[in-house]
Amino acid sequence: MTREAELLQLRELREEGHAGRERLEEVEKENAILKEKIHHLDDMLKSQQRKLRQMIEQLQNSRMVIQERDRVIRELEEKVAMLEAEVSPQDINQHLVGIHDSQQFSSDSTE
Repeated sequence: MTREAELLQLRELREEGHAGRERLEEVEKENAILKEKIHHLDDMLKSQQRKLRQMIEQLQNSRMVIQERDRVIRELEEKVAMLEAEVSPQDINQHLVGIHDSQQFSSDSTE
């Protein structure tokens, strides 16, 4: 190989090395940008997971409250049924007649 050919080959290698370094810098910048994006997305994902867990917890608490209210309603319905069974229609009629009579008596005495 001639000296000129060697010099030409060395120049080409140097230029290739310079181009390779530039490409390496570009790739490293892209890598840093992608890492930052991944970090941001990871933070967003964790935030959404926290919100979802809070919503699930609220839903579970609401279900417990509803179940407790349903239990109280059932107990009250049972008490009403028991009271209705204890009071006969005759008792109700007598009570209503008594109220009607007392209202008539009070209106007669005021005249």
